[in-house]
Amino acid sequence: MTKKLLSYLLAFLLLALLIFNISGTVLAQENDAADIPEIDGIIGEEEYGNFLETDIGMKIYWDYDEEFLYLGLVSPGSGWLAFGIEPTLRMLDARIIIAALEEGELLIESHIGTSPTAHAATEEDYTREAAASLEEEQLILETKILLQDEDFPGLEIISGESYTLILAYHNSSTSFTTRHSARTTVEIEI
Repeated sequence: MTKKLLSYLLAFLLLALLIFNISGTVLAQENDAADIPEIDGIIGEEEYGNFLETDIGMKIYWDYDEEFLYLGLVSPGSGWLAFGIEPTLRMLDARIIIAALEEGELLIESHIGTSPTAHAATEEDYTREAAASLEEEQLILETKILLQDEDFPGLEIISGESYTLILAYHNSSTSFTTRHSARTTVEIEI
């Protein structure tokens, strides 16, 4: 084989690999848009792109698209579970969502952290959709939240950034006024 023919063959192979790689990237982007988590209270295998198990046994699953942050949480208890986004000091200023499943009905409230150790219900609803289920005495919550919401100043989630989440749950009580069984703080990257 001559050097000239070999260089043409090499150039052809590189061009073919480039075309294959570009088309594979486009297909992957199209599939990612179709793989948005379904908010049904059931977390399927590989439904979410990200996962973290916390030191208190809560599991967090998350994903996002251009408009929403999708969160799936699994509590090791059958009582209420809660998460808060971006506190300034412990609970202060966190946008908090508390949920429980009582006799098959989803109870869910949006709260704001009013001090480092207190929170109160708000008129606003941070969630756009939510569903829950109880499996093997573990509460599962799935919800979606707007990444940037003009109605709630300060609640702006930007992809590629890290955010502090506060998490808590109660082993068995569905009363939102019952003190947590366990709590923790974690960082996740959106």
